[in-house]
Amino acid sequence: MKKILIPLMLLTLFTGCKEVKEAIKMPQKMDKLGETTDGMSDTTSQLYSQLRSAQSSVERRDAFALILNDNIEMGQKLTNAAKFFMAFEYNLYTGIKPYDNLEIRDMLFYDAVEEFYKNMASVYETDIKGEFNVKKAMKKGKMTPIHTGKWSLKKRNYEQSFYAVAAALHKVHHRQTFNAKNNGFAEMSMYTLMKDALIKDSQGATLSKSEEYIVAGHNREISIALLKARIDIILALAINDSMDADEASFWPGLLHVVSGGKLGKLELPSTFETSNAATMHEANKKIEEALKCYDFLLSIGVKHEIDKKVKNIFDNVDLPELDNIQAQNDNIQEYREYIQQIQKID
Repeated sequence: MKKILIPLMLLTLFTGCKEVKEAIKMPQKMDKLGETTDGMSDTTSQLYSQLRSAQSSVERRDAFALILNDNIEMGQKLTNAAKFFMAFEYNLYTGIKPYDNLEIRDMLFYDAVEEFYKNMASVYETDIKGEFNVKKAMKKGKMTPIHTGKWSLKKRNYEQSFYAVAAALHKVHHRQTFNAKNNGFAEMSMYTLMKDALIKDSQGATLSKSEEYIVAGHNREISIALLKARIDIILALAINDSMDADEASFWPGLLHVVSGGKLGKLELPSTFETSNAATMHEANKKIEEALKCYDFLLSIGVKHEIDKKVKNIFDNVDLPELDNIQAQNDNIQEYREYIQQIQKID
């Protein structure tokens, strides 16, 4: 029995020693595995960044081309302008390390504004023969989101494209909204980047690299022009939601058109009071946003003269008498208060 026990004990001992030796080697193996994992993490991070950049770049390029396509109507231009802004890579920032950090986000902001203002410079002051020059038209008061009589989209394509971009400045991708909420960082759009830069510049505050780019040289002028255009186009969209252009008073409207706005008036009947709650809410939201943008420009020392046609329509809107139920409707009361605010603007 003893002869059997001794070999068994020796076998157990030698087996234990072998496991101990393997255990001693484990930290070395783990260090090598850690190096491999770190390498894989860096590679994954780089691959993710490259794929994200490439995909968003293609989406922006395609969307901007459609914005400038002179065969695309305003509704499609607005849709593609929203896609354009949602495709900027900062929308896909996660806030999760090692892929993303604040330094990366600042770089994404700078890349975005640099690309955006270079694109918009070609639209704002185009050198294409026969194409609509936004800068000259704005200075002469000949740019408008509302056209009466015969007009050509092809001849005013850049005008409509500029308005579409201005209207969509606030658009962000839903992924940014989700990541900002869950990973603890502030949601940003081109609109907020632009406003932050302009307000800081007006106050003489320290600017980030991307903010400096926004207010440098002609870029500040383009920013102001976009915000002015944003007010006019959003108010025009609100008119579309709340009034009936087909029922405009004919003779006063014709006189207004023939005289170039010097005589007559654009009198449209309000359909707001008989709209459903969703339509009312949408129209009020647009007017509220336009007035906020107007007030923002005032806060940085810029007074905007609302487009003459848009202003004339709000000044002369035909508001029906309200019944008892309508008189207690908060949406209708808000709408009429907004109209009064616009009418009081000089």
